Amino acid sequence: MKCKSCDEVLTDWEATRKVENTGEYLELCNQCFDDDVLTIDRPDLMHIEDEKPGLEFEELDEHDYKSLGIDAIYYDQ
Repeated sequence: MKCKSCDEVLTDWEATRKVENTGEYLELCNQCFDDDVLTIDRPDLMHIEDEKPGLEFEELDEHDYKSLGIDAIYYDQ
């Protein structure tokens, strides 16, 4: 499923977000979504990419890695 506004592929969490009072799917990515609308979503489907959209894996900080369950970071040399 893609964002109705920018045509980016939606994450599982973005794709399941609904308008609270109508139950309709929003079909908007986090970048295009305006949080003035009350929504129903599935936090169990949320990943770090949903919290920090647009960041590459290399740009995540130590706190982000720990939230993913990664305790130690090893770099290729």
